[in-house]
Amino acid sequence: TERLFVETAQQAGVRDVFTVSAGYAAAMGSGVRGAGDALTLHIGARCSSLIAFSKGQEIASSVTEFAGNAFDRAIGSYLLKKHRVTATPAELRRIKHEIGSLNPSDGSMKAKVMRAAFGLPKEINLSENEISAAIEPVFDELADAVIALIRTLPCDPDKIILTGGGAKMTGIAPALAPLVGVPVTVAEDPEFAVARGLASVMENEE
Repeated sequence: TERLFVETAQQAGVRDVFTVSAGYAAAMGSGVRGAGDALTLHIGARCSSLIAFSKGQEIASSVTEFAGNAFDRAIGSYLLKKHRVTATPAELRRIKHEIGSLNPSDGSMKAKVMRAAFGLPKEINLSENEISAAIEPVFDELADAVIALIRTLPCDPDKIILTGGGAKMTGIAPALAPLVGVPVTVAEDPEFAVARGLASVMENEE
């Protein structure tokens, strides 16, 4: 796909064509390049990218099939199995962001769902505890991918910066930190890190 894009752009008369991965752009947009020895974890909708930098230089990267919508699917499966209801993709994301905590408390929310049998709308009350249990196996998969990359690095990262829409989940940073042994922070407006990074790359190219 990348090669086809480049060739098409060149045939259209574009003089200089270069590609930037979403993970690299997110790293640039999160400021990780100037953060010493740091790792960016970009949780995208279709995949997740991990990029490690040391003293401003990229030293390792990895792409995993794990994606932010894996949490959505886990919540959807739980709703169907436990409550016999379904929810729209937008409602699944709302549930994930509002009570998809990996450090659950007594929080809860009313979710707009549909009866699986007839498709009739209804509201149900969901708690942080039950949604946490539904998404915990998915989080474990993500944590395993991060730990696997860290073990290949020639240096230990000082911190991990989370970007992408999946980084907005409540509690994902504090849940990951004790597993990897370094501080984990969420970038400012993590869903816009890629856009900021692309703007930075373009400015440097100019």
